[in-house]
Amino acid sequence: MIMKDPVRERQQRARRRKAYAARQRSQTKKANNTNRMILLMAVAIFFIIIIIFYAVNRTKDLNFNDIKENKNKDIVYTRYQKDTNNYQVEVPYVNMNIGVAAGINEDIVLFVNDFMDTNKAYIGYQYNISGHILSLLIQVVDYDVETVPQTYFRSYNINLSNGDLLSDGAILNYYGVDASQVESIIKNQFQDYYNEEVEEGFIDPNECNMSCFLKYRDMNGYMENLNYFIKDSKLYIYKPFQVYSVLGEEDYFKDSDFEFLIAHEPVLED
Repeated sequence: MIMKDPVRERQQRARRRKAYAARQRSQTKKANNTNRMILLMAVAIFFIIIIIFYAVNRTKDLNFNDIKENKNKDIVYTRYQKDTNNYQVEVPYVNMNIGVAAGINEDIVLFVNDFMDTNKAYIGYQYNISGHILSLLIQVVDYDVETVPQTYFRSYNINLSNGDLLSDGAILNYYGVDASQVESIIKNQFQDYYNEEVEEGFIDPNECNMSCFLKYRDMNGYMENLNYFIKDSKLYIYKPFQVYSVLGEEDYFKDSDFEFLIAHEPVLED
């Protein structure tokens, strides 16, 4: 029979207890570090949200409230709304007490009046504020026609710093783009539409070439009837064209196809 050394056993047990305690301390330290990291991240995210919220609301107060005609409403709001015969109508109002706002609101009424009287038109709008520019775009789709629906756009770009209406040339200069670049972008996008329609079987290229395709679009040229709209600092052009044809192309085109991205960001500072 082998006799156990009680002293040695006590030493081994002591070493095991020390090793176990060390592992426990290490695990506890890791857990504490993880919890501390999570807490720090949560605090950082909280302060970032607070800063963003404060910055957004401070910007609104500084840039908008002092020029609003009615401070209880948005800088652009719906002045007239109805839904007749399933045709939605929303007419915007530029809520500003400076610059060209009054003239723009009169022009909007003149633009939409004829369509509203028919009760067979869609009227909608969108607006965006990028830096010091308020950009408003109105779209009308007229269904009160003998042939096919017609789409129209009207846009306004207002310098919030002084209330002036920006010209197309000023907008292009702000983005560092010239007319030839705009024409090239629009031309290439129509070429892409044609190529896609050929690929998807809407058009037989042996029967309808690019000139035939453009004839169906009922356009006077690439640079006619351009409506500039700034959205999230990007410059777009909205150009109306005919989407209906004997080829059934209305099943190919979408509302977004009226949109042409011209530039991603301005080159001049606000």
